[in-house]
Amino acid sequence: MYKLIFIMLMSSITTCQSIEEGWKGIKPLRADKDSVDKKLENPGSDSNGAFYRTDEAFVRVYYSTEPCMESKLGFGDYDVPKNTVLQYSVSLNKLIIKLSDLKFARKNYYRDTSGDVKNSVFYYPADGSIIISVHIDPEGTEYVSGIDYKARKEDAEKFKCADTQAK
Repeated sequence: MYKLIFIMLMSSITTCQSIEEGWKGIKPLRADKDSVDKKLENPGSDSNGAFYRTDEAFVRVYYSTEPCMESKLGFGDYDVPKNTVLQYSVSLNKLIIKLSDLKFARKNYYRDTSGDVKNSVFYYPADGSIIISVHIDPEGTEYVSGIDYKARKEDAEKFKCADTQAK
């Protein structure tokens, strides 16, 4: 029964919306911590930022600090309210989503096989806002292992603070 529920949850990733709409609708520079906390529940934090453990994935989220304030990692480089999602990574708990079943604008992505890890490839769109990490099984089937999200180039430019443009 639990396995069926898990598979149904995971299949919702591939059937409801494209990954370009964000994991569970979470979009960098658009979503905030309150909305992410409601969608993912049980937030935790450590020196690397906030994280969420769900039945389907481990999600690490980086939030903005005060707007247009210098910070060590650039979390204040945008003119957005504090605790706005800047970027996040989704690491799937199980390899059950075939890349071929994932909804995304495949024609806009290129396949990068230049990494050092055997049986791993990455798919990138031209703007670099999403990275799809893929594991290739012995039969050659590609399974999604994770998805990284950062702001689309036009959003990053739109919300970038004037005094941090040259950095």
